Parts: sequence; C-alpha cells; structure tokens
Amino acid sequence: KGEKLPPPNPPDGDAKIVSGSGQLSKVLKNSIKQEYFVKIEEKGVFQINTFYFPGWVYKVEGKKVEPILEKELGLPQFNLDPGEYKVTANFTNTPVRNAGNLLSLVSWMILLSISGYNFKKKLIIFKYEKD
Repeated sequence: KGEKLPPPNPPDGDAKIVSGSGQLSKVLKNSIKQEYFVKIEEKGVFQINTFYFPGWVYKVEGKKVEPILEKELGLPQFNLDPGEYKVTANFTNTPVRNAGNLLSLVSWMILLSISGYNFKKKLIIFKYEKD
C-alpha cells in the first residue's frame, strides 16, 4: 500500500490549459519536438501532456524556462500571464546519453573490425586450400 499507480487513461489531448481561460493550437508534435500557440485571457497554467524526462528543453517565447511538474504524473506545466505565447519543447541529448551513444559507436566499430578480420582470414585460408 502507498504506491501510486498512473491513471488508467492517458491525459486528454496533447496539451491543455489547466487553469485560467484561453485558447491553444498545436503547430507541431513529434517524438522530439512540440510547438504550441497559447492565448491566455486570464492568468493561468498551461500543461504539455508528455511525461517529463531529462533532456526536454522548454521555451516560452524563445526563452528557456523550467517547468513546474504536475504532482500525479510529472507533466510539465507553465504559469502564464494574459497574452499570446509560442511554447516549444525540444528533446535533446544529455551528457550521459552522448557518452552512451559514443560507447555504442566504438563497440560497433570494434565488432565490425573483428568480424572483417576473421572473414578476411578465412577467405585467405580458403584460397590457400583451394590451390
């Protein structure tokens, strides 16, 4: 007991205005970038319904901002005053992810080099035995 399970249904839509009033329109959404135009009529909270994970960078009107993470699911939220805003979220690599990618690349290069060397060695032996 005490464990919190996620709700059975995912959050509604790609984004929403949690409090206050206004309108929003989705401009772009894919696995690494999201862009929304938000018009807030009275001070409110805007939420992007994509789980927060290290590497997401959020900007409001081109300025980097740190989100407030919603308590239940950790969804990023932003306090906005009345006005019109362009809100973007970009997924970027973290230093740990970059190190992992480099390690994977080096491992593949070593594996392919060893495989190529063994193939070449067997090919030479096969040619020698054929003659």
